Amino acid sequence: MPRSKLAVFCKTYYNAGSYDTPTWTVIPQINDTLNLGLSKDEVDTTDREDAGWETVMGGVRKCPVDFKIPWTPADSVFSALWTAWTSDDDSAVLEMLIMDGAYDTAGTKGIRAYMEILDFKRVEEKNGKVNAEITMKPAKSDTDYAAPSVFTGSE
Repeated sequence: MPRSKLAVFCKTYYNAGSYDTPTWTVIPQINDTLNLGLSKDEVDTTDREDAGWETVMGGVRKCPVDFKIPWTPADSVFSALWTAWTSDDDSAVLEMLIMDGAYDTAGTKGIRAYMEILDFKRVEEKNGKVNAEITMKPAKSDTDYAAPSVFTGSE
């Protein structure tokens, strides 16, 4: 049986280049947990032939991403995320790569998608550091657009 992946080796990147010639910049500051919620809407396909059983098929796919980073405005990664959240134009959309390892390692898997930051919460814990809790979801980019896709390392 293959060993499980350890979260410490997972990597999340944003693209500082273009879609065709990406410059993947790792976000090493992610602390604790990153949630990649892969799901599909449920479409009811029940009919009389199902003998009283409900049947379904998968519909629209979703992949929201939630994570926390330290609140460090002077940091370049924090700044890129903050700029995306505060923008109302196409710079509000970041191309992201959420991987189970380094993107340039054969066999790693993940999701490549343009994302818009929908929540950028500042969380101040009594006995802890100040963090930013970030939620992003797939979005369309006016300059380069590609639908979210499954990404395999060394593509």
